[in-house]
Amino acid sequence: MNGYKFHFCTLSFMLVSGFFAGIAHAQRPIEKFSVTAVESSQISQFTAPKTPINLTLSPVVLNLETDPGVSITTAIRLRNNNTSPEQLEISVGTFLADTDGSKPKLIDAKPSDEFIKWLRVDQAPFVIQPGEWRTIPIEFAPPTDAALSYYYTLIVHRSFGATANDGDAAISGAPAELVLATVRSPNVRRELQVRSFKALHPVLEYLPQEFEVVIKNTGNVHLAPSGNIFIDGQGKKDIAVLSFNPTGSLVLPQTERTFVLKWDDGFPFFTSKTEGNKELRRADGQPVKTLSWDFSKADRFRLGSFDAHLLMVYDNGVRDVPIESSAQFWLIPWKIMVGIGLVLILALFGLISVGYNSFQLIREKKRNDNGK
Repeated sequence: MNGYKFHFCTLSFMLVSGFFAGIAHAQRPIEKFSVTAVESSQISQFTAPKTPINLTLSPVVLNLETDPGVSITTAIRLRNNNTSPEQLEISVGTFLADTDGSKPKLIDAKPSDEFIKWLRVDQAPFVIQPGEWRTIPIEFAPPTDAALSYYYTLIVHRSFGATANDGDAAISGAPAELVLATVRSPNVRRELQVRSFKALHPVLEYLPQEFEVVIKNTGNVHLAPSGNIFIDGQGKKDIAVLSFNPTGSLVLPQTERTFVLKWDDGFPFFTSKTEGNKELRRADGQPVKTLSWDFSKADRFRLGSFDAHLLMVYDNGVRDVPIESSAQFWLIPWKIMVGIGLVLILALFGLISVGYNSFQLIREKKRNDNGK
């Protein structure tokens, strides 16, 4: 089904929530998969379930690497989580990064995309039973003139021939597997740049603070940056250390990717208000915030100017290359400060009043003593 259009699949791209994360290497001999005669008879009699498609793909992302002209074999595993059989097919396509680099944008393969033919997977329909795991063999066979990176999607979808009972339309959707293939080349260039690093709130009352890191891949192969953000403040160094890109998410060549990290280790701090398991949102779509007073963190009261230092590292193929950047922000819990100020003012007035009254009593007593 090479001509199969899969733009609709972005609505159900539920198995790729950690874009380019949890990468697995799987290069081993496997048995070839084909549709059996029994399955062929099942396919001819198959009626699609009315329930949404519910599949598990493992791993979520495949990362393949080989030399020009050298084919490698691997496999993905597929499980049917529904309570009824599924008749499925696999279509091969490609993808690009979206505007901020955090999600894949599925696109149809063009006739000119010769590299699509290098990824081979059985695309014949097959039936998978409830709870069954199926191994799907994959072969990546680049030609001798191939080099650098190629990106594929494997869309697992219900067959076109499947229709629901009683004339109803079957609910559809399609999970996707990402395949990132690299063909080794002496022309490979691994290079990342930090385009910007900033605190999203230069001044705020309470935590959480969010940090935005924009990374650009100026090389020609995908890379996974790593590192930490170190936060200094209140006369102390490293009062907090945030892990940068702990899932190993990738940045594609000649694209930018935006990472957002949150620091919420303070007292008090804002948290999203929920009703049941649902996050409440305002009319403008922003979450409704409520102030959390966790007195076990009372020693983490944050006040004043803070410095955040980003130390990012990537592998250029020879060594780890560090990149540093800094940002500054202020935490000013003004309501607490106003409250404390009012209490101090009232206490000061009280002391002045008590002192004045005491002075008047002493003065009156002296007058009385002198009049005797």
